[in-house]
Amino acid sequence: MLTKTLNVNRFGAIKTTQIFFPLLEKADTARVINYSSGYI
Repeated sequence: MLTKTLNVNRFGAIKTTQIFFPLLEKADTARVINYSSGYI
């Protein structure tokens, strides 16, 4: 369970950013904002 949680927290933001990157490139004021619960 801990491994799954860490994988989601670690790689989820990276994968999501990669998927949306083409749209972010087209936007005039694109932003990527990452936030965390602080639990590791």
